[in-house]
Amino acid sequence: MIGIRMEGGLGNQMFQYALFLQLRALGRDVFMDDTAGYENQAADTVLRPVRLKEAFGIDYPVLSKEDRWRLTDSYPGIFNAIKRKLRGRKSLEMHDKNLTFDEKFLETEEGYFTGYFQSYKYFAGLDETEGAVRKAFAFRENILEDLPGHQEILRQIRAAKEQGIETCALHLRLGDYLDKPELYGGICTDNYYQAAVRDMLNSTGSRVRFYVFSNGPETAGDWVKRTFTGPDYEGAEFTCVSGADEEHAEKDLYLMTQCHSFILANSSFSWWAAYLGKERGADGPVNPLLEPEKLPSMVIAPSRWLNLPEQEVGTDIYTPDMIRIDENGEYAPGAGLGLL
Repeated sequence: MIGIRMEGGLGNQMFQYALFLQLRALGRDVFMDDTAGYENQAADTVLRPVRLKEAFGIDYPVLSKEDRWRLTDSYPGIFNAIKRKLRGRKSLEMHDKNLTFDEKFLETEEGYFTGYFQSYKYFAGLDETEGAVRKAFAFRENILEDLPGHQEILRQIRAAKEQGIETCALHLRLGDYLDKPELYGGICTDNYYQAAVRDMLNSTGSRVRFYVFSNGPETAGDWVKRTFTGPDYEGAEFTCVSGADEEHAEKDLYLMTQCHSFILANSSFSWWAAYLGKERGADGPVNPLLEPEKLPSMVIAPSRWLNLPEQEVGTDIYTPDMIRIDENGEYAPGAGLGLL
């Protein structure tokens, strides 16, 4: 038996569930633990509810508390505490490394998996052969029915596509990221976004409509006016999207997937928007893992994802087509540059 602890927001939950699908395909007996990772959310932090069912209609087998105790050797009670003290804890918990694919998770028969598993490599084989992950993350019908503002944005995006106008989802992560600058700060700088927008304008050779998605929409408009001024940004039109809160994040995610190209924050949320949205080609779906050269859209990502020492963080989060730009607005070596 394998248990996967769910934690974090919708984007993280999607990575964890994608691993679940891969393990199921490999014949493992897998369950999702959707309680332990959310029990200790402090009152002064952003609450991140599990939204897989509301977004995609997903149901999954839930790991029981007793099975979690068994897999992690954490049975409650003084007797069990004494026993662990005497013989040591026999936990089967395994934690992933930051942005580093570890094949051991696909080989293990029994364990309790914790972490974010932020790499397409955990499910690449499954999606290449069956497209099972993208099928699982098909948004439920009428997902925008209670947000007329989002419905209008969707109409605009579709109208722009019909007119041949490039549309780009730009993700600006504020809110909780500002509270942890030591981990997330200094990565998606103004220089990064300015270079990404210029690149998008230069690559299309025409006007681009940028739809700005942010968890701080009240300040996003001022940021846009301050950041994109001057002749370098002629042809750029910006619309700040607001109306969906943390408990309805899937509505923003859906709108983002409807855009043609993507400028990512260092966030699993916009990562999934690009992964789900960029597969549509003129002749039908294009597999973003097998055929990145056929993709009709651009995906620009920050060249660094977390502020951690190099030996503590990998780069497996990047898909082959991503164009990477650093905090100084310079192209970084890596995948995607050959597609420009």
